[in-house]
Amino acid sequence: MALESSLALGMDPFECGIVQTAVFSPTDLRIFSSSHSCGILIWDSHDGSLVANITRGRPHSTCSSTVSHDLTCHAVFLDDYTVQILSTEATHVVAGPFKGHTDLVTTASFSRDNTRIVTGSKDRTVRVWNIHSGELAHGPFVGHVDEILSVTFSFNGFRVVSYAKDKSIRIWNLQEDILGVDTPVCSGGSPSSPVPSAFESWAFRDDGWATNRDSSLLLWFPTDLASAPSPHTELIITGTGSLIIAEQKLLLGNEWSKCYIPA
Repeated sequence: MALESSLALGMDPFECGIVQTAVFSPTDLRIFSSSHSCGILIWDSHDGSLVANITRGRPHSTCSSTVSHDLTCHAVFLDDYTVQILSTEATHVVAGPFKGHTDLVTTASFSRDNTRIVTGSKDRTVRVWNIHSGELAHGPFVGHVDEILSVTFSFNGFRVVSYAKDKSIRIWNLQEDILGVDTPVCSGGSPSSPVPSAFESWAFRDDGWATNRDSSLLLWFPTDLASAPSPHTELIITGTGSLIIAEQKLLLGNEWSKCYIPA
């Protein structure tokens, strides 16, 4: 019966190569399996029949075990660096693919109201997506210097915590920038012509200074930390200590003169 069902769906279960992962749906009625040859397959857990090949013809890396809090959706990480959200019991794609990461997605977590999903990747960024619109809601958040291993929302949904191979934990504020700029001005410009993003393309010098794309000095950080601050980071925890970043405005360009406070 399983073989007939598989052939009816246009695939031979014996030609799928190595199965990488297999996980139950939350109600145990379905099994999700993944392989590079056959993509994501859904099986009936009672009789072993193939229910659906949702993403036939596309290579996939792994079938994640991330499910939404209402147990209706399941996040799947694809080899084209995107994420799809599938129904846990039906045979259709609920949302996605979410595009933006530049390397494999390694972890994901749903918000408690199931309206957003946060993803972490080998590209060392953390991103938050709106499930209904498919658009990027927050991020990309940069600062980790190695692959992201775990991400999750806080209970109120206002913050995200991430852990990476750089052995650091970072807490990201989704409501506001911890580091901001009142009126970022280009050299020779005016407040009416702000820099597109004062924090774009951060780079970190050996002396501890963080610079942006224009090589402007943004802030200095202790060089013995495993990873550096970034605009939405409010706390970094590492094996050598923790760094709390107070909410503050940075002074760039002509604003540098305000750094001096006479005695």
